Amino acid sequence: MTATGTVMTFVFDDFFDFFEESGRQRPGDDLQAQTVVVDSDGFDTYQEIYLDLPANGVFDIVLNTNEGFSDVNIVASWEYSDFIEPIDDSDDDDIDSKVTQDCRKRAETEMLSKDTNSDGVLDKNEFSSLLIGDEKLDFNKADLNRDGEIEFAEVLQISCSCGNELALIFDQLSPNGNEVGIEKLSSQAYENNYEFFEIDANSNLQISQSEIDILILLCETSFDAFDGDGDGVPDKDDAFPNDPDESKDTDGDGVGDNADLAPSLSNDLIYSAGAILAIGLLAMLVLVSRGSRSRAENDTWNSTKQYNIAEQMLGMQDGTDNIDAVGVSVNEQPSAITNSQDVTAIQQPLVENNFFDELLNDSNSPPSQLLGNIDHRGVEVIEYPMGSGEKWQRNNHAEPWKRR
Repeated sequence: MTATGTVMTFVFDDFFDFFEESGRQRPGDDLQAQTVVVDSDGFDTYQEIYLDLPANGVFDIVLNTNEGFSDVNIVASWEYSDFIEPIDDSDDDDIDSKVTQDCRKRAETEMLSKDTNSDGVLDKNEFSSLLIGDEKLDFNKADLNRDGEIEFAEVLQISCSCGNELALIFDQLSPNGNEVGIEKLSSQAYENNYEFFEIDANSNLQISQSEIDILILLCETSFDAFDGDGDGVPDKDDAFPNDPDESKDTDGDGVGDNADLAPSLSNDLIYSAGAILAIGLLAMLVLVSRGSRSRAENDTWNSTKQYNIAEQMLGMQDGTDNIDAVGVSVNEQPSAITNSQDVTAIQQPLVENNFFDELLNDSNSPPSQLLGNIDHRGVEVIEYPMGSGEKWQRNNHAEPWKRR
């Protein structure tokens, strides 16, 4: 019996070199398809064919016999086995590798070491010895403000470009050029933004040197050494270079437009206007309070006056009754009144209670006992005689009435 089909085979790269160096045999990572013809083994009519790593597809089986036959049974079975995990030859020294220098620290170190005259800037000769990245630095490109000198901010801009920063960090995490896990790479502090998952070509969550090289070519530098707070506005145009939330102060009051109540008006003016308004409101409250109290007092005084008028009117009525009583007593008993003092005493209520007669007979001025109304000025006013249209006034009830 013969079987013809396709199987998968491992490619053993540099097998003998590997065997001599490590003493272990290991297949490579690549598989290749290969067509094979396999003859069966067995005894008499029981034959068996064993295939290693059969590929997807059809196997043709040819049965060769010496005599005729009437019945054939073919049974196929599979034996499953796990692949042996490849041996990791990576250097264990990379496991504990840490970042000890970021792009800012490198820029500071280079600036201090190359500034030989300690003037805080680099001239062309000093700049020529600057070591940042693998490429030779161009003085004219590095001199961003075109002043003929290289300041620290310009050195920092070179050191923290996305390519130089990424190469610096990866070299420290992988000194032997081995792959570095995405989790470990992402946990570092960067001045630029990177997407490591996008360059993980084989989706093994590990970033190799070749993948880092691709990212260095494709990355874009978002860091700006001339924007200290990182708000996208250069420090020279930023009214608040150390505040990422503010960049403008339109009214020049020292408060950024985002936090300012009125960006176009000075806060001092707003506070002054607010104080004036508060004082005005307080004054209005005081006036309203006093007006309410004055109205309450006027109402009380009017009520008291009305009560006094009623009391006086009742008193006049009582006086009239007394007069009648006295008159009757005099008429009936004329001989009993012989003393002038007694007559005066008896007639005294008639004089004191003559207010009603005075009200009817005197048309020149209102009687002093007559009470009026208090106007808005606090002056007592009365119309006398009633319905005449003539107005009289006085400041208090003790004064005589004066024509208005």
